[in-house]
Amino acid sequence: KATNPSRASARRSLLTLLNLGYVVQVGSAFHPAPRLLRLGDAYFQNASLPQLAQSHLENARDETNESISLAVLDKYEPVFVARAEAEKIVSSLARIGRRLVGYCSATGRVLLADLTDSELDAYLEQLDPKPLTRHTITDKAKLREVILKVREDKVAITDEELEDGMAALAVPVLDRDGKTIAAMSVSASRARVSAAQMKSELLPVL
Repeated sequence: KATNPSRASARRSLLTLLNLGYVVQVGSAFHPAPRLLRLGDAYFQNASLPQLAQSHLENARDETNESISLAVLDKYEPVFVARAEAEKIVSSLARIGRRLVGYCSATGRVLLADLTDSELDAYLEQLDPKPLTRHTITDKAKLREVILKVREDKVAITDEELEDGMAALAVPVLDRDGKTIAAMSVSASRARVSAAQMKSELLPVL
């Protein structure tokens, strides 16, 4: 649907994937085959960033006893590419391959903060922010102000904006030229850790 091929073109593509073992046919329907996982796995086998980050994520997890994630920006949305899981899992939103809403997640705001002013304005112009909780900021002018503050502070903290009962903290991962290439983040239940505690106790670790 996204590429709008003709039915004949779509069928030829599916038959090719069938021949290569990436899909299976059941009656007139086609379904993904286990071999399809290799396409996604190839990224993680060859990308150095998740590999280099993994030990750091695990060290941060062991020191904080919280799950730690790494995400990159894709089309204005953060996508998780690495994660060190703690024993207590409090949210299903942060898992490898999962996308988050950029404007109301700590991870997204860290990554969006690295956009140029013109890129940020273009993003906000096309944005139609929806409230995911009663705390979600949806005013575009306020969002711009918040993202610019994240750019200045090099840290983002969200308090129940993405998910009720959850707070999150994220920091930028920089390359040698000082450009943000990823965001490292931690999220925790508000019943256990307040946003203020995140800043005082978890931020130094990240």
